[in-house]
Amino acid sequence: MTQNHDNINTIAPLSNVGLLLGEVSSAISYCRENGGMFVAFHGHAGYGKTTACNYVRAKVRGYRVECCDHWTRKSLLRAILYEMSIPAANNVAEMFDQAVEQLRLSGRPLILDEADHLAKNSCMEMVRGLMDKSRVCVVLSGEELLMKKLERWERVHSRILKPVAAQPADANDLRVLAKLYCTGVAVGQDWLDELMKQTGGNTRRVVVNLNRARNEAAALGTISLQTWGERGWYTGHSPAPRKAV
Repeated sequence: MTQNHDNINTIAPLSNVGLLLGEVSSAISYCRENGGMFVAFHGHAGYGKTTACNYVRAKVRGYRVECCDHWTRKSLLRAILYEMSIPAANNVAEMFDQAVEQLRLSGRPLILDEADHLAKNSCMEMVRGLMDKSRVCVVLSGEELLMKKLERWERVHSRILKPVAAQPADANDLRVLAKLYCTGVAVGQDWLDELMKQTGGNTRRVVVNLNRARNEAAALGTISLQTWGERGWYTGHSPAPRKAV
């Protein structure tokens, strides 16, 4: 049984999606000739890294696991084997060998989302072992400080083939997202330009505002700065503290 993932047909072709796919495809070719290496995909929360990882997983038939803060080495191996549809053995050593064998025989990359959590403990050294013995590409996806956190693990940090920085959404990304989330709604370029300013290109915040625009479209007809008026924007900033009564 494999983990559930978003249908690739519902993922918008945003710039970060294409960026990660290109780098991982190149890394796969490199690893076939030279042995396993890491691709480190890092960026701020809300930049669409998980969406990109899901897309790449489907395109290159990778194994994707979303890591958790409390995981031990056994927890991680169990999750990897679950993604591979392989019943886990009873101990860490046997589970490690199972994962290595499947990665080596399949040649498929391993994608570890939320990899920041692994940088805190010995899981990261075990991941390097999986990569070395299987000779496949391993993608580590995490927050903006991921590269800094990996410096703690010299043998991991030195094996990063290329750090890939996730980018904020650009103007074309906003147009693509508007078509996806506001199908059939006339969205003015002036409104999209202001949306870019208000969100800083944070994809998650962009989507929240587009969903709101879709809900307001029945009353407004078209979405523009003029019709939007004083409705405000979701920017992710905390509201100012209220005065006590």
